[in-house]
Amino acid sequence: MAAPAKATTPRLHVTDSGKIQDQYYHAQASSRTMGLLMRRSMDHRRSKQSKHKRAEDRFTDAEIAFAGNLTKQGSFWRTWRKRYFILRRDRPMLCYYSSSKELTKLGEITLDADTIIEPVESSSSSCFFFIKTKHRKLIVNASDGGDAYMRGWIDALNVAVESCRTTVPFAFKNATPLSDHESVRGRRMSDAIDIARPSLTSVASDAPPPIVPSIHTTEFAPPSPRRAASSREPSPDYRASVPTFSPAFFAQLPPRPTDDSSSMRRARSLNELLNRTRVTRASDSGSNDNNTKLAPTLIASSWTERNHNASFLSRTAKTEAADHRGFGLQCQSLSLVHMRPPDALHFAISFGSIEKVPHSVPLLVVLSVLNWEPDATTKKQAMTEVARTEVERTNHLRPCGDRLVRDFQGLLALPLFLLEPHIVLQLDVYIVSNDTTEALKHHKLLGYFTIAATDLVVDSDDGTPLLMDLRFDGRSTTNILGSRNFLVLEQVATPPPYALAHGYTFATHQYLVDTAETSPPNEPPVTDEPRVGPRAATDVLLSEEMSASYCSLTVVHAYVQMLQTRNAARIAETRDVIRTIEARDVQRSVMTSPHAGDAAVFTDNDADDVEKSYTTYLETRTRLIELNKLQSTYESMERRYSALVAMVDDGGEHGITSCLKRSTMKKDPSVEFMPTNLVCHLLRAALPNHDEIAWSTITHGCAAAHLLGFKDGGLRRLLQNGRSLHEDQIEYRLDVVLCQLLSVIAAAFLSYVQLAADDVHDVSGARLRMLPRVGFLVDIESLLSTAGNEKGMLEDMAEGVKYVNQKAVYFQVTPATSSSGHCISMATDNAGAIVLQVALPSALFTKLPLSFYAQPRIQVHAVLFTQGINERQSVANTVGDTSVQEDINVESMVTLAAYVEQYVTLGVSHEPSLLPFAEIQSQLALVVTAVESQKKSLKNVNVLVDSSYLCRLVGAGRTTCCKSGKDRTAMSVTLELTRLLVDVVGVKQGLCLCQAMRERGVRRTNVLVNTGKTMYAFNSLQLKCLPACYKPPVATANANVAS
Repeated sequence: MAAPAKATTPRLHVTDSGKIQDQYYHAQASSRTMGLLMRRSMDHRRSKQSKHKRAEDRFTDAEIAFAGNLTKQGSFWRTWRKRYFILRRDRPMLCYYSSSKELTKLGEITLDADTIIEPVESSSSSCFFFIKTKHRKLIVNASDGGDAYMRGWIDALNVAVESCRTTVPFAFKNATPLSDHESVRGRRMSDAIDIARPSLTSVASDAPPPIVPSIHTTEFAPPSPRRAASSREPSPDYRASVPTFSPAFFAQLPPRPTDDSSSMRRARSLNELLNRTRVTRASDSGSNDNNTKLAPTLIASSWTERNHNASFLSRTAKTEAADHRGFGLQCQSLSLVHMRPPDALHFAISFGSIEKVPHSVPLLVVLSVLNWEPDATTKKQAMTEVARTEVERTNHLRPCGDRLVRDFQGLLALPLFLLEPHIVLQLDVYIVSNDTTEALKHHKLLGYFTIAATDLVVDSDDGTPLLMDLRFDGRSTTNILGSRNFLVLEQVATPPPYALAHGYTFATHQYLVDTAETSPPNEPPVTDEPRVGPRAATDVLLSEEMSASYCSLTVVHAYVQMLQTRNAARIAETRDVIRTIEARDVQRSVMTSPHAGDAAVFTDNDADDVEKSYTTYLETRTRLIELNKLQSTYESMERRYSALVAMVDDGGEHGITSCLKRSTMKKDPSVEFMPTNLVCHLLRAALPNHDEIAWSTITHGCAAAHLLGFKDGGLRRLLQNGRSLHEDQIEYRLDVVLCQLLSVIAAAFLSYVQLAADDVHDVSGARLRMLPRVGFLVDIESLLSTAGNEKGMLEDMAEGVKYVNQKAVYFQVTPATSSSGHCISMATDNAGAIVLQVALPSALFTKLPLSFYAQPRIQVHAVLFTQGINERQSVANTVGDTSVQEDINVESMVTLAAYVEQYVTLGVSHEPSLLPFAEIQSQLALVVTAVESQKKSLKNVNVLVDSSYLCRLVGAGRTTCCKSGKDRTAMSVTLELTRLLVDVVGVKQGLCLCQAMRERGVRRTNVLVNTGKTMYAFNSLQLKCLPACYKPPVATANANVAS
């Protein structure tokens, strides 16, 4: 007997080889030939509409209302066969499959308001019941589960039918476009308006347009192979022409009609006035040709070429104002102050179709602003792209009223400085016909909608979904989704960026995602009704933010000052040695002088001593010269970093080389000690119950001495080879590596402390109280390969981690006089340990638990888990050496196991009821198994996945790095954050969200500020060699990007 399916939150599982198993059940289509022979209704309907295989159906546990085995009567042979039935929660549909394991779809029944579900009274068994729709009657037997099982099925089906009978749960506002674009089909504007748009009487009455039901059973025809091949070629832009809007035109607009007694209202309609104006012009001139033609628009500029030419946004916005410095990737400068987006309104977008079921077709929505010249209103108007959604590929449908729509997870942002009376916006929907490019000219336009910016805001300001009927041009696309398509737009209130005390936020992006409703085991689902209504009221709002950490400067500045102090002490010691040698030699010369009264006898042994003393004296003098040169270098560095720190204290971020060292500057001697591309990637989830959860990950380039090169390997190999270099060279290399590493650790520490102090959950408070007792654990995830220069980088960083664990590093927290968190000083104690004194804002310092006052110094523990994933690692796995990777992972596993043991021991004593000790122990066993089972021929990415999850359970700081911290790192951090969202929040479409974050998230901005381009630096070979879970969207990768 099968029980009702539970809405669960399955995890995104990553296999040992790097393949990602998503949250979906994959239902395969059955044989169309056998379906036709057996007269299956679904296959017969498919044969009429398409010659191609039905698209794969995917769904999760959360979308199953009821499931189990039933015995059904065949429609042709009237034989009885056991099938696995699933009643969908997201749509009124009952599907049956060959079995629960194979999930080969054999048929489906669409439920509607007239569906009847009743037991068969005349049957000998009491477990027969029938399902009768307008087109079919299905008789099934539930004898395997008994009468209670049958009643469970009947009740679940009746709930689904009742949901079809309910009225529209919320009202749409029906937006009216600025102009009727049917004129591109050869009709005049005056005729088109009367045919396609309602009259002013209907507009004033606020009557909603008719809503067409029964769209669930319609299938679409996928493109043919010939058509798919031809779609790869650039297609002309058939976007409709738009009129020239001038200030004089907007001044003639009548007041917007309102009806206080009605909950429905339309957006401002400019069609009638525009039509009246053109008809008047035509009658005055006596011509009906020229004056009725609309000026053609230009295609929106490509999202990947925004920095090449001055855009309309840069001309509209006042660059002197702080809020108008640029919008996302539209800015002309790569300085972080120009990258920071201005205040904006955010909109959630959904797509629906009246004629077809809108699934499995990749779609893209682009928001553009129409450019107009005030002094030449008759000129052609160009378009500037403001924002775009991710490419939506799923077949997940959501009921919206009595329509089904597909939701885009990424929100569209509209800058506030564009809310002017003369600004006109256009929403374009594209079918993505070429996956390898983001240029709009290579995709097919499906429809568009033009509206005034002020009308868009006014009509959506109360959160009511806004319905937009798309204009359709038959020449612009195939008939995949028909011509009656629409967008549902909803304004979403988004919180301001999180004020990270040690960082400068320069990139943000928001998402609205659907989550699964969890149920306890062996209990019915939370609700049997589909989630309907505005998305903002039911979905989870995600805010993705990226900040450049001031630790890149403050820690380096403090470290250089510590090196100055150490070097000054060595200079003083060396001078004392020189003085001692000189004094001894003077005394010896006096004693051996022939003019002395009691001259000493000079022997051969004395000659040897003199020679040794002379050699020592020369070496000491040489060392003093080197120390003086090094001191001069340190002083120059200190002045440079002091100036940068002063600029940051004055006004945040300044210029290219302030608090962010670009990946292209790895070998720049002026910023040698700074970590590469050190940023804090923060993700916040605002739940519908007003609860909020946040995760942070520090991403950076590897901590290595890039300027010194890796010809002889890194520190690990140099020390193992008997110090082939001079001791001072080894020490200088270690100083560079350790300075970068301490900057990363400090950023992770400050981020963790602030987020934990602001978190109201009891578990976060318990972990924060444990911090002074067991120390701060930082988990560094490395994606470096064990071949070429990256092997030397890995050896450098591994030796730096070893130094942190052996020599001891401590944090000492003090209150700050300013509002930013930073490193005040760094020094070594009598035992040789490094103590970093960090200052927290007073408001944050007062939130710290009492354990921070009882234990003023917090020790740092570091672990480094590494696994190469690029093409060089594939070569190393085949013919190279991967022992350094295996040794590092084993050493880190030992350190982590010791820390977890201490954490559990002290946690049981101090926080016995709040910390998940059982889960920590089980996760540790997984990490041990993953590390011990490392195979040379495989890329064991589960070592990274399992260790990072365990470290978060024990309150560790998380960092991720590769060579430059922007490409492979972006793939890893988005995967980890998505898995956390699936596990903790219950996001349904985790894999799609992961791709959306890679495609439209802040990682693209990070690539831009580092290289000046928005594309990830992956070539075709690298894309093939990357594990599946780390592969970016193909259109976002380009080989011609400097890393």
